[in-house]
Amino acid sequence: MLNGFRIRPVRPLRHLSTGGRPLTEGSWFWQEKRRQNQQQLYDLDVARFCAYQGLMDKKIAALLFASALALGACASTPSYGPAAGSGYGYSEQAIEANRHRITYRGKSAQEADDGALRRAAEITRLKGLDHFTIVSRDVESRRSGPRSSVGIGGSTGGRRSGIGLGVNVPLGGGREDVTVRIEIIMGSGERPENERSYDARSVLGNLNPS
Repeated sequence: MLNGFRIRPVRPLRHLSTGGRPLTEGSWFWQEKRRQNQQQLYDLDVARFCAYQGLMDKKIAALLFASALALGACASTPSYGPAAGSGYGYSEQAIEANRHRITYRGKSAQEADDGALRRAAEITRLKGLDHFTIVSRDVESRRSGPRSSVGIGGSTGGRRSGIGLGVNVPLGGGREDVTVRIEIIMGSGERPENERSYDARSVLGNLNPS
């Protein structure tokens, strides 16, 4: 009693979801509320991750496009000619009067093949002959120099839950060297009917851009 009023004892705080039972630490209701809270945090992390992944997809596409443009700009147009300081181009060696060995080093298999055939046709015409036949062919290919890639990483989460995302996209790069070596026998008159024989005028007409 205090000044004529009866004082009631203060009861522990209650929560509607506990069914009127005290929400004390360690009780089943307290643990359930904690689990619900952690589930809400996890659901929030999942939502953040989905939004983050969509953003990363857009960033990856943009980086790939930019890198492709950069690599295309760095690529030089193949130039035909004798091998000089860079080592790219053709070299030749006479074995017999109408038998030559030709080597062409290029930045791709097609460039090296076309360069060797073109030089064989030029030598044939310079000798006043009409056709040539490839009697042997050898190809050497290798890649050197640095290679490029795009890497994207990130994470999102809170407390004990978390989700991460990492992406690494190889873009290739480096320098490809292809060397083609052919040995030819040249002749005049009608071209022999086999797949290794070529008409010199036709080769020059197809492979000489000028």
